Amino acid sequence: MSLASIRPLFRAQLNALGFREHTDAFDDTNRPETQLEKLYRINTTTTTGDVANQTVFQFNMDVELVITLRGKGIKNIELVDRAWSVADEVLADLLSPAVRNGQTIKGISPGTITVDPYSGSDDNDCTLTMGFRASILCNFI
Repeated sequence: MSLASIRPLFRAQLNALGFREHTDAFDDTNRPETQLEKLYRINTTTTTGDVANQTVFQFNMDVELVITLRGKGIKNIELVDRAWSVADEVLADLLSPAVRNGQTIKGISPGTITVDPYSGSDDNDCTLTMGFRASILCNFI
């Protein structure tokens, strides 16, 4: 197992659900407005490690999904409700036993979830931010 396997797992699951990854790994401000619908970025933040046994180490990586949704043509209150439905869809997939306890990852647990306007000047679109903690076992021998 490898720390490098966490992002591809999240990517594969989101792509299978019909989401598209933003090609800029660090900058959210350059998303083309016409491509905002179900566009996501994976942020990997803090990673901590500990000894699991004499040859295996457990690492916990904080993963943040930032998903944008278009609200053009609907009231922004409906967009907020839709964002929570999308959150349910992502949670159901990532937290299913086959994914969260799969061969690559030891476990995935949910964290904070927020729905916010896409920007201060754009409340017709929104950002769904979902936090997770992914655990993985690594053997470096």
